[in-house]
This record gives sequence, C-alpha cells and structure tokens, in this order.
Amino acid sequence: MLQKQSNKNQKNFAGIRLDLILSLNAGERIQIKDTLRFLLSFPFLLNRLVKSLGAVNMRMLLTNHAGNRIRTYVFRNRKTYKYYVILRNMEIIGKISRGSKMDQVYLSKNRAGFAVGNYVIIKPLEERTKEIKSIEKLYFYGIKGIEPVKLEIVNKIMKIISRLTYNYDNIFITGSFLDEGFQFNDIDILILTEKETENTLKRELENQIGMKTHIIFFNKSSLKKALEIDPIWRLMLSRCISKKRLLPHPRKNIDYKYLDAQLIKSKALFENFDILNGKEKYKLIRNIISIYLFVKNKEISESNIEKETKEKLGIDSDELKNNIVDKGALKRYRNFYFKMEEDIIKNAAKQEKTN
Repeated sequence: MLQKQSNKNQKNFAGIRLDLILSLNAGERIQIKDTLRFLLSFPFLLNRLVKSLGAVNMRMLLTNHAGNRIRTYVFRNRKTYKYYVILRNMEIIGKISRGSKMDQVYLSKNRAGFAVGNYVIIKPLEERTKEIKSIEKLYFYGIKGIEPVKLEIVNKIMKIISRLTYNYDNIFITGSFLDEGFQFNDIDILILTEKETENTLKRELENQIGMKTHIIFFNKSSLKKALEIDPIWRLMLSRCISKKRLLPHPRKNIDYKYLDAQLIKSKALFENFDILNGKEKYKLIRNIISIYLFVKNKEISESNIEKETKEKLGIDSDELKNNIVDKGALKRYRNFYFKMEEDIIKNAAKQEKTN
C-alpha cells in the first residue's frame, strides 16, 4: 500500500508536506517535520529509520501547505517493513579475493543494506557482463560514514547526471547533505565539464529525487583557479563524494585583495548577531577560520575548522550550529575579525606595490 501511494504521488511534491510521528518503547514520541519528504521516493528505506529508532509504531501524515490533511497512514507492526525489505531484489556485485586461508568477498562500509550479521546468498554472475562493467566505484573524501538513505540518493544522482551530461570529467556531492542527520536544505552538486546543462539537469534531478539541488558547473581551468585562491572551495572538496578520483589540489596563490573581499562577508555576524540563526552564524565563522588557515598555510578541513574555532574563539561547533553562543564569544570574535582584517589589508597593500 505504501509503495502504491508513493508511485502515485512522488511526482507531485509541490505543496505536499510529510510529517512522521514515531512512538518508542519507552512511551516517548518523536515527530519529524517536513524533513523526510524524499522518502516517498524510497519507501523501503522507512524500515531502516523506524528500526534504528526502535519505534513500535509510526504515523505518517500527508498535508498540504494550507495545513489540510490529505492522507494518514498508521503502521503498528514493524514486520510490515521487514517483509517488504526481504522481498526487494537488493544486491551488491563484488569480486572474490584470494586470502591466506579462506577466499573472501569485500563489502564497502558505505553501503545500503546488508547489515553485519545478515545471512546472504553468494552465486556466480553469468549474463551480466555489460552491467558489471558499467558499475563504478564512488570515492569518499573526509567522510567517516554516511546514512544508507543518503547513499541511495547519491547513487541515483550520479546515474541521472551520467545519463544527461555528456563529456563530464567528474561529479562531486558536497556540503551540508554529508553532515550527520537530515538538517540540510538542498544538495550541493559540483560538475566538472566543458558544457553546462543546468536548467534541464536541475529539473530532472528534482523531479526524480524530490529534493532541491544546487548545481555548480566548473571547467578544468575555472576549478583550478578557484582552488588556488579560494579557501572555501578547498574546504568544500576536502569532504565530498566523487564519481572519479579527485586530483591533487593545485598550489595556493594567496591574493590578499580577494581574501579581503571574502572576509567582509563574516562582518555580518556581529552586525546581525541577534537575528542570525545557528547555521548562519556557523557559516560566517567557518568563512573567517578558513581564510585564517589559508594564510597561515595550514590544512583546510572540517576538523581543523572545529579545532581553530574552539581555540581562537572558545566556541564549540555543535553548540554554534544550535545557536548556543554567549556574548563573550561575540566579543572574542569581533577582536579576531578586526585583527584578521588589519593583517590582510596590510598584506594586500604590500602585494599591490610588488605587482
């Protein structure tokens, strides 16, 4: 019933809101508002969500933006989900590797399904040569783990882009989509190609996965230039999933005039401190810390951003994202900003004289 309803409505996401209310064994209730709409495209993945939270029943409520109820489903038996998943023809294609005592088949830890302890059937493939050759390994950079739901979405995105974009050099998934949980607004997609097809591609992707996308096109020359002078782009590609192997970053070319223009963005934090939410504050602090790491010739990564934010500003990144910041931190940030601004303007003047 769930699959039938999803096939009927998955192309009509506009104006539809999905709320999930989960009842746990301890009598607690969890309500997830308007963040899992995409699961209508992947109904079998609801089982994993319910199972991971230990829910004993779930109520799925579909409403429109006016608040009018469209349909309600109540599931009180988790066997419904288990039965559906077992029936799905889920498979992973692997290769037998030689071992010292026993031969083995390796499975990537970033996979959908096939949990540790599950029993599986291994059988040889015969008339699947073309399909096997078409399967490409994804490359993970700076990612410790990713939810199976998101991995399903990434695989679907890669297939759609590969079908619609010709002569691309690489595809990258990056941004807050890769953060733990489901607190992202859209999926950041970077495509390395000489030919842009944004309108057609964006429309097709959003129709297929039911989520907003932010697509950025680079050619080899423009990406090289961005990585040379822009610390944020170095940060973005320090944690990503790519279709092909990521080439080493080019050498840095510090342009202090350019960095001064980027630094001004972070001034908005102490000018609008009371009206910004946690995520907005985090982005502004991430921007200035990235610039700091860039000019100090330190590695730009999420872990270094968190470390320097704690050391320089006394702010925990998780608390910052949840908008738990005291006025003392704001004072430290203001002092840090003006010191950075002074150093960059001074170096920009020296660089301009030299040039």
